[in-house]
Amino acid sequence: MTEEGMADGKTRRERLADDAVLAAVALAIVVGIGFAVEVDVHTTMLLVAAGGVVGVELLLSRRVALVRSVWERPLVRPLAVTAVVVVAVVGAFVAPSLVFALLWGGLGGYLALAGTVLLLGGPPFDGLLARLRAEDSDEN
Repeated sequence: MTEEGMADGKTRRERLADDAVLAAVALAIVVGIGFAVEVDVHTTMLLVAAGGVVGVELLLSRRVALVRSVWERPLVRPLAVTAVVVVAVVGAFVAPSLVFALLWGGLGGYLALAGTVLLLGGPPFDGLLARLRAEDSDEN
């Protein structure tokens, strides 16, 4: 990630930090709901969700401009947090162990990935992305 300025004056690093704070807030809410209903999560599913987030982020990082254009729409962030809370509330009654494992693992995995990127100054998979992009251009 570079420190280039964006249209709103924020760097990519600042935007990532904002996204991490939003994920931390959503995780805090979901953890609170989980403790309120005394949910017992499946550790395996929690780890699968965390790994899944890393995979999804790797795929999404190939189309940064498109993803950012959607994520920067005014209602997307509040709706995303609202959706997470609604899923947590409904999940508390439907399949609490599975739903909370997926939510906690997904949000926790995203926070771990964002923290790694923020601390190291760039994605840990820069080399892999460069190779994937090179393969894409070779195929075209």
